[in-house]
Amino acid sequence: MADGVKPKGKATAGTRKGNGPGWGGPAKGPGQQGPGNSGGRRPREVEALMRAEREERIAALTAHLTTLAFEAEQENIRFQATVAALNRLEGTPISRSMKVENDDLSKLSDAELAARREALERAEAEARGRAASASVPEQPARLVN
Repeated sequence: MADGVKPKGKATAGTRKGNGPGWGGPAKGPGQQGPGNSGGRRPREVEALMRAEREERIAALTAHLTTLAFEAEQENIRFQATVAALNRLEGTPISRSMKVENDDLSKLSDAELAARREALERAEAEARGRAASASVPEQPARLVN
């Protein structure tokens, strides 16, 4: 090793034994807890400050969207700002779609038509029940061809 340059190749092959058994060596036990080490968590004061800053930022953005919704010159901007504000305040609505096979209904018997109608009504009732239990605003089901 002349002039501080390491030789290339396998100069250390077979000489390193590792850190003990396994990948990281023997278990070292739980991490150190104490006043100087919070275990990777932020102090409560920092979390409270970050939460307050986030709430202020949300309030400012909501106020900006409200201003745009009422005072923008273009109707498209007013509409988009209104939708964005509602989505943030009330939550984005869930889009539901039902795929219905487009059969020739004239070829079906009355019993088959009644069975299909009952199945659709059951599916709609189940969807309404799930929406009510999740306290999600109900959206009408759309039929997709």
